[in-house]
Amino acid sequence: MDKPIWIKSTPEQKSILITLLLMANHEISEWEWMGEKFNVEPGQFVTSIESIRMQSGKGISIQNIRGALVRFEKLEFLTNKATKTGRLITIVNWDSYQLKETKPTKKPTKTQQRPNKDPTPNKNIYTKIYQSYHSNIEEAKEKLANGKTSKEMVDMYVGFVNFLFGKTKDNNTRFDLCLSLRGQIDFGNFITLIENFDKGLIKAKVRAMEDYGKTLVKKDRTFYFNLYNWCKKDDSKGI
Repeated sequence: MDKPIWIKSTPEQKSILITLLLMANHEISEWEWMGEKFNVEPGQFVTSIESIRMQSGKGISIQNIRGALVRFEKLEFLTNKATKTGRLITIVNWDSYQLKETKPTKKPTKTQQRPNKDPTPNKNIYTKIYQSYHSNIEEAKEKLANGKTSKEMVDMYVGFVNFLFGKTKDNNTRFDLCLSLRGQIDFGNFITLIENFDKGLIKAKVRAMEDYGKTLVKKDRTFYFNLYNWCKKDDSKGI
């Protein structure tokens, strides 16, 4: 999220960019139209301007979509071609937006037991993640000092971070699954979420992802993309 295409995008363009990434296929897809078969590769999808507008949420106009597509194409984020079946969107460098699986370098020795349940998360990992969020908070406070954001927004972000790192009654981390995903939610991500969804809905979806998302959460996508997508599926947009 440190690329110019994100940093210099308007809130509307950010919403559209996220929607395009969520709409892209993750594997080869085949369909039939007018008796002819077509294939779509990973990172591609066939859609329409109206379909993108509908999926991007309230407040997004056809003009917003057209303008974003032109800008994203100039920045070489995507290619955009008209086809007989609709508009073919291809996300350039699609693989760079996906989490790569790593294979273990060593096999368990005879003296090592194979785990029969998920391993306990490494506390050092959570320390690093917390430090990252702490840095994000400091950056948010710096923006407040420079008049680039509001105290209310900074306070909400601090509250959200405290919520993420809340403990259970057993003093364990509450949101193991969410915090294990790559692409944690920085201040800019949080602002986009707040601009599109009620903060109560955002927290509710974090809980839902943790409690019911073991098989539904897409681990090849970031925490932010997963949370945005879960929020967008809910009809109760409140702000």
